[in-house]
Amino acid sequence: MDSVAAAVRAARDRLFAGLLHGLPSQLDNDPGAPPLESIVETVPGPELPVQLAQTIAIGQIDDLNPRIMPGAPGVYTEYHITVSSVLVNRSAWHGTSFDLLALGGFAQVPEGRVVAQRLHGVGRQLESGNTYLMFVNYRAFAECFTVVKLWEIRNGIVVATSRDDLARVRVKSSSVDGSPIALVVGRLRAAIAALQPPSN
Repeated sequence: MDSVAAAVRAARDRLFAGLLHGLPSQLDNDPGAPPLESIVETVPGPELPVQLAQTIAIGQIDDLNPRIMPGAPGVYTEYHITVSSVLVNRSAWHGTSFDLLALGGFAQVPEGRVVAQRLHGVGRQLESGNTYLMFVNYRAFAECFTVVKLWEIRNGIVVATSRDDLARVRVKSSSVDGSPIALVVGRLRAAIAALQPPSN
């Protein structure tokens, strides 16, 4: 039983459709065929993209729901996020939880076959149970968020997950990776405050 309304599901199904337009159904492939491999070309962005995200929050993935797109050209995954802290919210969303959608994943069809899509070029795979510092944008028509950038929070320490940040870590140029989350939150609050118009 789907937990979202039919209109919302249809909107979510369309969210990544343009990226896979023209691809054949994976269900037409041999059941033993390797999964779809997708290479994502991303432009390096700032480590803390305060101006690019509507919402900046800290939350934990407590559930995930892979979905096969209509026509089965690929898979997207819904990650259910329980929010522990909101640093800024310039979107129409209000609450203590939300769904975060990302392309890729592994989904099983009723007869037991698995349809899969692996992404290359985005960084580390999101994992259920992990906590993240999230820079995200709200898609009101689909009642969900999509990713601008994520940092994992591991034992109070911020750890890179995005491709560009992992590249910075390799050359020892990251100013965020390995920092205590309290320090990073302080930097974010200062950056957010600097963007506020002066009060009269």
